[in-house]
Amino acid sequence: MIMLDNISARFADRTGGEIEALQSVSLQFAPARFYAIIGPSGSGKTTLLHIIAAILQPSGGTIRVGDLALDTMSEGKRDAWRRHNCGLIFQDFRLIDELGPLDNVLVPAWFTHLRTPAALRERAEALLAHFNVPVRSGPVAALSRGQQQRVAMARALLLEPGIVLADEPTASVDKANAELIIEELHRLARQGKTVICVSHDERVARRADQVFEIEDGQLLAGPRVYPAAHSVEVQL
Repeated sequence: MIMLDNISARFADRTGGEIEALQSVSLQFAPARFYAIIGPSGSGKTTLLHIIAAILQPSGGTIRVGDLALDTMSEGKRDAWRRHNCGLIFQDFRLIDELGPLDNVLVPAWFTHLRTPAALRERAEALLAHFNVPVRSGPVAALSRGQQQRVAMARALLLEPGIVLADEPTASVDKANAELIIEELHRLARQGKTVICVSHDERVARRADQVFEIEDGQLLAGPRVYPAAHSVEVQL
């Protein structure tokens, strides 16, 4: 269980003033659930996701994952926790353009292994096959944006994280690929993972188990409920 209690986030702006990105946000996220956090651009969605991922420390409040208090941990311990527990899917993919799909998926393993174990290499190849991306297809810069997004998803899942965090995963792809991505996030939740997706895409909200809405850094009354959508059978 991920528990955020009275979380705030403040940053200095270019003029030396202060921006309050989040104000008194309290949320809980359980395993085997697909959550959507929606809101307009600049509402604080990505800041909240980065606090859950322990990339950022909150300015106030507490965040706990089970018995661990992430807000009191050192940067090094937060980094280690994130590597072992979180799979992050970034809006801009953050792939290494010069590398092929397989090496991009294996990047998380390089932080803890001098040589990539055969089992991880096999898992990376299996993930690419699952997402219908050729292992040997040249540098990822030559792939379509839909394929690049699926490489990014495979990389996030390499170390079998219990928490999957997705930042606007449908923003940079076409409608068909957006449906593929949403269905995959739904499937991961059914496998027992905690899936949290920030988005302004209503299609994401309609597939989520629970929807929270943020505006101007504040959690609006809710959670919002959307009509249940039927599972869509798609070919990755």
